[in-house]
Parts: sequence; structure tokens; C-alpha cells
Amino acid sequence: MMQALTQCIAIGLISTAITGCASNNILSKPDYPFEHHQAQTNRISDAVRIATVRIAQLNHSGGADCIPARMYRMQQLARTIRQEHEIGLNQEAALNLRILDQQIQNAEDGLAYLQINTACQQHLEDPRIIALTPLLEKITQNTFTSNSHTLPTSMPLQLDQLAHWLKTHPAYRITLIGHTDSQGEKEKNDLLALQRATALANYLRTQRVLNYQIKIDAQGEFNPISSNAFESMRYINRRVSLEVNLLVPSQKLTSKIKEWPSITDIWGGK
Repeated sequence: MMQALTQCIAIGLISTAITGCASNNILSKPDYPFEHHQAQTNRISDAVRIATVRIAQLNHSGGADCIPARMYRMQQLARTIRQEHEIGLNQEAALNLRILDQQIQNAEDGLAYLQINTACQQHLEDPRIIALTPLLEKITQNTFTSNSHTLPTSMPLQLDQLAHWLKTHPAYRITLIGHTDSQGEKEKNDLLALQRATALANYLRTQRVLNYQIKIDAQGEFNPISSNAFESMRYINRRVSLEVNLLVPSQKLTSKIKEWPSITDIWGGK
């Protein structure tokens, strides 16, 4: 009997050594919304998208004319990061994202300096659009319920103000861009984003804003402004952003730098 008990104890010790802990001491698994590796993947996906948007904004605000070589290098690094992320090299992608973030910051600062101190200037801001910007930002801050395109309760009053502005400024057009979080299928998110933008457009039409002043677009889950890892963050992505443009744009300012370097020049003629 004593020998059998000794064997049971020995077997128990061996089992404990293999599993790393006794059964009554096993720690419960943290209840995270994603596995650790999946959370890292989501963060990198969001960071890549945001970096892509920042590069595009730089490009359209004067980067293509003032700092073309630097823009090209950032675009190539962003492409490398996307490729690394797609094949699962997330550690390498994360390291390159840090480099890209610093490059974008340096480019933003450098472009601002060039536009102030040289002939390489960005387009003059429209004072009417500048005055309207706070209202546009307020409308964008309204967030939608998950899987819904019903207008948030605080939005109609703000849309009334926007409708009045558009009717008194018939030479301007509003672009409504629908967005979603990353939950669910991409195709459904694309449709939901379009439905959200359409909901705003339909309301503006009920306020007698003319069709030619309304443009609808949708980016689905592509352009987040917050992380999609947690509900406390991703609700911010369920929104409609707005852009106002003059239908007859003013003449572009001439820049000293007019052409991008060719690929053959950058690759040494190869």
C-alpha cells in the first residue's frame, strides 16, 4: 500500500513538472478581446493605414511639389511595411513603422518651413472654408451605433446649420465620406459606410440643398482615426467625415520644383 502511494506521488510530481504547475494553481487566461498576436496584428494594420493617410495628406498639401524625393522614399517604405505585415513579419514591420513615423514628422515640419520661407508654397486657404471647419469637425465627432446608419440624435441640428451655409454659398460642394470600424466583413463595412454617408446626404436634401452640392464617398474600415482593438476606441471610427471644396478652384501657385524624379534616376539608371 505504501509503495503504491509513493508511486502515485511520484507520478503526480512528474506531471506537475511537465505542465509547469499543479492543477489547482493554474492561472485563468486573461479575457482579452483578441489573442496577443492578433492584437499586435490589429495595431500594425491601423498604424499602416494611418501612416498611408498622413503621406497622402502631405502629398496633396504640397509634398509632391516641394519634397518629391522624400515623398517617394516614404511611399516605398510604407509599401515595404505592408508587404512585411502581409507575410507575417510583424516585428520587422513594427520597427520600420517607427522609422516611417519619424520620417513623416520630419517631412511635415520641413514642408511647413519651405512653404513659409521659400517660393514653394501651398495653395492659399479659403477663409470661408476655414470659418466652416469647426462645424464640420463637430459633425464628424458624432459616432454611429454599431451596424447602424441611423443619424445620431445630436446630428440633425448641426446638419441644419450646414444646409443653411451651403444654400447661402452655392459655389461650394460638400463631400460626405462614410467610415466604419474593422468588425465584420469588408464588403458589409463598405456598404454600411456608404449608407451612413447617404443618410447625411438625404437629410441635407430634405433641407433643400441642391444635388450638385452633395457628393457621397465611402472608405469603410480603411481609414481609422482610432485603434480597432477595443470597443472603447473603435466606436470613434464609426463616423462620417466631411470636406468642402470650391467648385471653381483658384489658380495653383507655381512651385520651383515641378517634376518628380524618375524611377530610373533613383535606381541609378537600372
